[in-house]
Amino acid sequence: MTKQPVSFLKKTSTGMLFALALLTAPSFSLKAQTTQSGQAEFNKAMALFEEGKIPKGIPLLQKSAALGLAKAMFELGGLYDAGAGVEMNAAKARQWYGKAAKKDHVLAMYNLGYMQAKGYGGSIDFTKARHWYELAGNKGHAQSMYYLANIYARGQGGLVDLAKARQWYEKAANNNHPRAMYELRKMIARGEGGPKDIPKSRSILQKAAKNGLSQAARALALLAKN
Repeated sequence: MTKQPVSFLKKTSTGMLFALALLTAPSFSLKAQTTQSGQAEFNKAMALFEEGKIPKGIPLLQKSAALGLAKAMFELGGLYDAGAGVEMNAAKARQWYGKAAKKDHVLAMYNLGYMQAKGYGGSIDFTKARHWYELAGNKGHAQSMYYLANIYARGQGGLVDLAKARQWYEKAANNNHPRAMYELRKMIARGEGGPKDIPKSRSILQKAAKNGLSQAARALALLAKN
């Protein structure tokens, strides 16, 4: 199961969070009219899902996706991912996330990259995971930035690139990602992928602790004893 949920699912024991679906902007072009038709079916499906009538809403969601609405494709991926109203099927989830990702849906890009990196619903493919993480990261998705940094740091699907790893950890840290802050401060303290800077490393560690990362708080406590 991926980390990013569909919009109608509340938080569960697996860590799913509630995410709001984005609305498409109105337009008078023929293409936009088709999108609006998909939007209407999408809205009806979401209303049914909120009422707990998932099986009844699925055909509407499928119609919306067939009309080209990316967020409907993403939601279908989420249904198969979570096994909500349909039999859990990672391969179909990966397929629908892929369709939505190709239509510029950021959360679908992240979920697709995650599934490719973990081998859910298909083979492990770090090259493709890197591609989708980078696209989502360039659109401001901090978790994608963090995972992309991990891939570069570990040399998954290619050579280790500490400079790029540090770059992406820093981008994620600047988007208030505590784990990225923690990894970034280690690289800065060691001079990996860039210049060594102990004061900056400690400052970033303090910020990670303030953002609730217990590991960072423990590291600060150890530093205070030395």
